[in-house]
Amino acid sequence: SIYDTTAPRSTETFLSTAGRLVEKVTGSESKGLSAEEMEKWLSSKVGWDFDLTNAKKFLSPEQLKEAEAHVEERKQALILRATMADPVITDFKGEVGQRAEAYQRAFAKRVKSKKDLREMSKTVPYEEALQLLEDYYKKKYKHFTPGFYTKRTALKELYGVR
Repeated sequence: SIYDTTAPRSTETFLSTAGRLVEKVTGSESKGLSAEEMEKWLSSKVGWDFDLTNAKKFLSPEQLKEAEAHVEERKQALILRATMADPVITDFKGEVGQRAEAYQRAFAKRVKSKKDLREMSKTVPYEEALQLLEDYYKKKYKHFTPGFYTKRTALKELYGVR
């Protein structure tokens, strides 16, 4: 069987199983996952902190570039979430209890994002994080908006940069 039932369920297991399946079906050691497998893998397993070292041997060069771009997008998304302004309870609609619950969820998500960004700051230097933020604004808006400067200031504070 190509499935290693004794191995723990992880991304590495999924990739190695998919790689062995491709080898068995095609009779060669071709690299790459199908488009559907790639999309499923990226959306469910690959986050800002994913190490692509083990994945390199199972992905085609194009898929590796796609995975690297996905990791960068996840880092950008984390930076954007962590540098958002704190939620304001009056921004939420509905009954008082519903607004309070929605506010608590939003606040908890913001706290988690800040914690994750602090974790990311251990492996991603401030200059790289700032470059990711700049790239996002250049791609989306073609220039820096006032929101960029607010987020840059928040990023400096979270990284402890003066």
